[in-house]
Amino acid sequence: MSAPIALIDCNNYYVSSERAFDASLVGVPVIVLSNNDGCAIARSAEAKALGIKMGDPIHHLRDVVRRHGIRVLSSNYTCMATCSAASSPPANRSRATSRSIRSTRPF
Repeated sequence: MSAPIALIDCNNYYVSSERAFDASLVGVPVIVLSNNDGCAIARSAEAKALGIKMGDPIHHLRDVVRRHGIRVLSSNYTCMATCSAASSPPANRSRATSRSIRSTRPF
């Protein structure tokens, strides 16, 4: 039997990270774009409800963005790194992750 693999997925992580630093983004549709601002890579629940799909090219979304006042952000890796690092103290990061993985149960 091979070793188990765990996948930890945070819902709308890029959007959640931005909202942690900018309260004006809470409750409004937000999309975060890829490295070169070409495609939607993170969508708030509000943006998903408007039909924005993962990977949608921004040039296809211009009208819906204007019509619904969707906030469009570039990927902010500094913000994401800050949020990720803040999730646990540096000395405990690997232990915290290991504890989380050990505590999960298979479906």
